[in-house]
Amino acid sequence: MSGRGGYHGNETLSGTFHKWQYADWFFKSNADDKHFKLHFGNGTLEVMQPGLYLLYSQITLKGNGTQGYHVMRNDKDPILACYSNNMMLHEEDKTSCFTMGMFKLDKRDIISVKHISTSGVRAVFTSNASFFGLVRLGRFNKRGVVLAV
Repeated sequence: MSGRGGYHGNETLSGTFHKWQYADWFFKSNADDKHFKLHFGNGTLEVMQPGLYLLYSQITLKGNGTQGYHVMRNDKDPILACYSNNMMLHEEDKTSCFTMGMFKLDKRDIISVKHISTSGVRAVFTSNASFFGLVRLGRFNKRGVVLAV
């Protein structure tokens, strides 16, 4: 495997979902921290090896109203977004919001998942309801051509 993913977590810290943890399968895959590193304190993922990455995330939201989140690069660049308008749902009803995309990431880029609002954050955090991760698809040579990992 050239990357790792499958994190699941809970709660937010200033709008950032931050209590992520590695998925159970990760420790069985002999993966290491050479491509990216999870910072448990603030829920960010630091890219250790530059390359072309597939990022994915799903947050399960509950309650009614407009909710959503951004996947951020370096806490200033929203590179992915997902919005849900749950006007007809009851408080106990849930909807999942999934997004993914491919991006060129540089060494030391920081990836985080932020709720669009810091008040009224309502999400379900079990391993099958809310998660995010990335997979390194390739690296770039000096001419900018993608090479397989």
